[in-house]
Amino acid sequence: MAATFDWLMQDAERLANCRHDHPYAVLGPQPLADTGWVVRAWLPDAERVALRLPGGEALPMAAEYHPWLFELALPDHPGTGYRLELQRGGIE
Repeated sequence: MAATFDWLMQDAERLANCRHDHPYAVLGPQPLADTGWVVRAWLPDAERVALRLPGGEALPMAAEYHPWLFELALPDHPGTGYRLELQRGGIE
């Protein structure tokens, strides 16, 4: 994402310290202010994460704001059938 979100870095720190009072306000599918959606996942120690929409290819997710907070912007709501594929500790 082009803009830096200080609030997202603060939310990530609260998640890391188990101090977030409403994690699903940040995690999962979230509408973007301008257009589209973003999917966020909290995956400690993950080295690589991809989001797979039903019947689609695996789309890489980025960890820009915290090493454990992965996200991917999408033009449309991802629905509920998406899957996360990750690599952690050499295991996929």
